[in-house]
Amino acid sequence: MTTYEEVIDEMKELRTVKQRITKLGKLMNGADDTQLKTLLESACRMMQVVDKSTAKIRGTTTPMAIYDFKELPMAQLRNYCEVRAKAKKPTWQVEAERQGWVEDWKAEATRQGWKSPTL
Repeated sequence: MTTYEEVIDEMKELRTVKQRITKLGKLMNGADDTQLKTLLESACRMMQVVDKSTAKIRGTTTPMAIYDFKELPMAQLRNYCEVRAKAKKPTWQVEAERQGWVEDWKAEATRQGWKSPTL
């Protein structure tokens, strides 16, 4: 299972805000994809604000799933992970492609005459 799939699964789970921040924080720390880290950080910040405001009103937080949230950080995180989960690429490969490393490697492989069944 890719990190993107783990994030999607986590968004669908019923958890309190504090539990979710902890879980998403662990996923964020293990990810190599800088865009994913930024989106996870934004989502966690939003959840902290929500947690503070609901705790003042009710005194506790209720477990909830965040997958269907329409708020911008959650929707962006969900959409980003959905697209990348379909590709089945690990976070390090997504980041490498973003940085152009894969294209550099392909160009070098072509110059050297290397063959790869995955290219």
